[in-house]
Amino acid sequence: MYRERRRSPQTTRLREEAEQQRRYAPRVAAYAAVHRLHARGMPIAVIARIVGLSRPTVYTYLRQDTPPGPKRPQFRRSAQVLTPYVPYLIRRWRESGADSMQLWREIRAQG
Repeated sequence: MYRERRRSPQTTRLREEAEQQRRYAPRVAAYAAVHRLHARGMPIAVIARIVGLSRPTVYTYLRQDTPPGPKRPQFRRSAQVLTPYVPYLIRRWRESGADSMQLWREIRAQG
């Protein structure tokens, strides 16, 4: 029934941190390349073309003293709005098989 090995919370956290660092590494490398090429006297447009960034991003990297931090996840507002209604929506959907518009009207009437 259960096919995958259970992972401890610490293992999961370490795995997530390693994945974040793996995704973050190209941004750090691009930051270093921008500063290295700028120190050689290359024009911004050429740096942007070589590194594969937009010119505004190159200007941003040059203004910063440290590499940009990892991107933060952006939570969609709609997911947070529906959260209090999820149990109700699941129960109503199972009871009646109502479509999404009907369920939306019902939770809208609830406030």
